[in-house]
Amino acid sequence: MARNTLETSIDGIRAAWGPLSTELIAACERQLQDLLEAPPTEEWLAALHPVFPLAPRPFLLCDDHAVLGTVFSLLEHRRGLIVRDEEPLQLAGHDGLRRRIGESLVDAMADLHDVDMTQEPFETLG
Repeated sequence: MARNTLETSIDGIRAAWGPLSTELIAACERQLQDLLEAPPTEEWLAALHPVFPLAPRPFLLCDDHAVLGTVFSLLEHRRGLIVRDEEPLQLAGHDGLRRRIGESLVDAMADLHDVDMTQEPFETLG
């Protein structure tokens, strides 16, 4: 039976679980990247918002390649600042703000990891 991305990710996290270490953090980061790269066709993406409100609410999935040349989904708009490789100018020189953003990110990741993927609705989505 084919396994979905979520099941594969959970197995990887369980295999890597142990005392908090850089290896564990790296394994969780790899698993999160796998989840972020998962095709938007998996139903569990739509199931995440009700139990993890920080996740945007999905509105539409379009798998017609004739529209944009790829599968895409429309998600709830979220206001905010996107931080990628370079520090946004708005954060330069604001050490306290950067610290609060970092702490919020850690808190959000901890909350996401607290979602019980063995319970409904996730348990039956595989």
